[in-house]
Amino acid sequence: MFLVLERRKAKHHKSRGGCVTCKQRRVKCDESKPECQRCRGVGQICGGYNTPVPWVFESGRPRKRANQLCQPAEKQTLDACRQSEARCLAMYSASRSQMVRPLSTAMNDSPQVLQAFQIYVTLCRAAVEVSEESDLGLFTRSVPQICHQTSVVRWAVSVVSAYAGSMIAPAKQEAYWTFCELQYMRVIRYMASTQAATLNWIESMVTCLLLVVIEAHRNDHPRALIHVKAAVAIFRAHQGSAQASMEVALRRVIERFCLKASRASEAPGAEENMHVDINDVVHQVCQELRGFSSAPAAEKRRMQRHCLQTLDQGLNDVEQTFRSQGRGSDTLRDAYLRVQHATCRLVLMNSHKPRLQMFEGCDESFRTLLKACHHFTEVNYRGHATLAISDGRSVRFGYNLEFILNLFFIASESHNLSTRRSAISALRQYCRRERGWDSLHAAKIAEWLLDEEEAHRNIRSSTGNHTTNQLVLASVRLYREDGGLGSSFRRASWALVEVEKQDGLSQRWVSLEEIAPSSGIVEAQSAPTCTKMRLCYQLDCPVWPSTANMIGQVCLFGNFKRIVA
Repeated sequence: MFLVLERRKAKHHKSRGGCVTCKQRRVKCDESKPECQRCRGVGQICGGYNTPVPWVFESGRPRKRANQLCQPAEKQTLDACRQSEARCLAMYSASRSQMVRPLSTAMNDSPQVLQAFQIYVTLCRAAVEVSEESDLGLFTRSVPQICHQTSVVRWAVSVVSAYAGSMIAPAKQEAYWTFCELQYMRVIRYMASTQAATLNWIESMVTCLLLVVIEAHRNDHPRALIHVKAAVAIFRAHQGSAQASMEVALRRVIERFCLKASRASEAPGAEENMHVDINDVVHQVCQELRGFSSAPAAEKRRMQRHCLQTLDQGLNDVEQTFRSQGRGSDTLRDAYLRVQHATCRLVLMNSHKPRLQMFEGCDESFRTLLKACHHFTEVNYRGHATLAISDGRSVRFGYNLEFILNLFFIASESHNLSTRRSAISALRQYCRRERGWDSLHAAKIAEWLLDEEEAHRNIRSSTGNHTTNQLVLASVRLYREDGGLGSSFRRASWALVEVEKQDGLSQRWVSLEEIAPSSGIVEAQSAPTCTKMRLCYQLDCPVWPSTANMIGQVCLFGNFKRIVA
């Protein structure tokens, strides 16, 4: 007689909280936060977790059970029935306008506007200037919800996303620019007409904030300042009227825009860096460096050592301040702080050398700086949306901090060709727009500089001269062809580059046109054929990030200027 043991299956509760990428790949997710380890192990980009998003305009009624049949029955009296019927009618009329409908019926717009809106929903975390976590709720949830019921906000959003599309597909950029121009004029006419009076104050303020971003793409900063002042006036007139979460986000955005506007009015010619605390440390270092350019060699070394201690201690205090405010060690600000620290330290340690040989023997320092830049991009875009191009590249968008110049500094100043090519590749991969230029402009100029150095190297080798052939950028001025009827969203197409060599200064025109995202270097013409050229942006010597430029101005030329936030 055998004893048969019943085999019971272990209880298993199926989890449905996996990340988006694992669900698409149909594999089990370990549900690690902020990104799962399975995706990281196979080199995939974790798409994050779909969490339920509350509708911000929802009325404050108590939540009810999902199954209405499980609700406790009310007393079936005539008055109770009448009250129940009136309550149902009120709930229906209040929620009727908030029902989520298909875009084709909810938005009576052209297919181009609807497509641009879908691009924004996909890339809204990166397509708009998002500086802090408090902005996320405003730009990634509130703005798309407002678009469902307000056409002017939807038009403004379509301009932002269409401009991003012009950077993704240079072959179609003319069509994107034309679309941006038409939608921009549509928004301006609407806000200047009597129809703007029908908007509530949140819709008006969001439109002003989006117009600030749009004017930055048009290189029209005075008009952007007008929209900033309008948004500030609207917020102050209705402060306390919105929900607490939205009011915090609006207040933080307004405070940042007001700070940038006030600093820009104090020093309109200064460079831009968003972190005031970092700038204050560099400002203190530059005060201690006064007289450095004319000091003896021994005094320069003493000043360098003292200023390096001031820089290290000051930025360490800033990092401790970040952590004391409840932020971890792996946040966006900490990563950006490391990039600025490494850049300023590299410049300060070599400021006693001649300009053409300034960064000789600094290969390891440049590699460390490049790693810090890659780490910043990973922290900045962790879990954010990316867009895959036909050639397999992943293009990421960010317009929030001065970062192009950090990569351009490596691509133009390092003496190691491999490091420079890696920085150029990063400029093309981390597709960014900042002020009057973008990362594709920086990549084209850095590629041209490499070609020029290769040509000089071949000439010197043929004559038996094996001295250094490093070229140094003295200034860069970006121009766009002004044909009168062209779109105001047109990118700069030419750069007037001034290069410092051992035999003096020389100027060259460099074409910035991109034929295709993956195309190689385009042969530049000797000079632009268009007679009317409009200056879009200029970078003066030394062409470094703003904090490093401030140190370089003092050490190289004895000039002291204040950097603004």
